[in-house]
Amino acid sequence: MYTIAMDMDGVVYPFEDAFNDIYTGLGGAYQKFDHWIDFSTLPGELVGQVWSDPRLFMTGVPYPGALGTIDTILAMPDTRMFFSTSFGRRKEAGVIVASKLTWIREWWGDFDEHNFIALHAKWLLDTDMLVDDFPDHVRKWKNYHPEGTSILIRRPWNEDQLLKLERKGVIIMEDGVEGVLPIIEEQAQLKQEKETT
Repeated sequence: MYTIAMDMDGVVYPFEDAFNDIYTGLGGAYQKFDHWIDFSTLPGELVGQVWSDPRLFMTGVPYPGALGTIDTILAMPDTRMFFSTSFGRRKEAGVIVASKLTWIREWWGDFDEHNFIALHAKWLLDTDMLVDDFPDHVRKWKNYHPEGTSILIRRPWNEDQLLKLERKGVIIMEDGVEGVLPIIEEQAQLKQEKETT
């Protein structure tokens, strides 16, 4: 069985759009997301309202290509995909996790909720592949799983880390999550051949 830990926000879910819709609606300034944003530097009351709003993780449409890609992965034989996502800010974790699971059910209604994992320490996941947009998750996972396949989805907020991660053997996915399909197909087949010999 080939296993994949698939991040949500910034990989299949356009968090930056949902955040800006709510934040600007409350009177906040539009955020470019052209670098990693430290939310503690934004006005606390407004940010708290955004993070506690269930719409933050329920209103976005999957990035182009993400819907079909996830459908294909979920249908692959001898492959198991987990949505592995951060639970966000501690204070609003209950709202965030429930919203993310609701959104998954909306787009992938038959997704097995037992394959939904909310945690920050993604390096603890013993999967064959990690797909994420946050450089720190990818770096730590690669350190703990040097034989695994770590993939960083290129986004404006992680540009400054691309070269460092590529040197460490991380695959940089230029065009979103769609590019992972051929890698999964090839590696899943190799793993199956290994297990049957």
